[in-house]
Amino acid sequence: MRSFALRRGNRDSACCAAVRSADLARFTLETSALAQCADDPERAVDAAFDLLEHGWSTPAPRFGDGHD
Repeated sequence: MRSFALRRGNRDSACCAAVRSADLARFTLETSALAQCADDPERAVDAAFDLLEHGWSTPAPRFGDGHD
């Protein structure tokens, strides 16, 4: 569906909205899975949704670098 929507461009706003909704649903499910295996599930969810809201502003910290 995504490739179809991208080929059509923004001419079909309902299709684009459906793609965005599907992307958000997948993001939410992936965030839930991430939280389930995290040491601090609340922090993991907050960090994921902060990225969704604000995007990448600096390089993401690497696990095991003493900052996680």
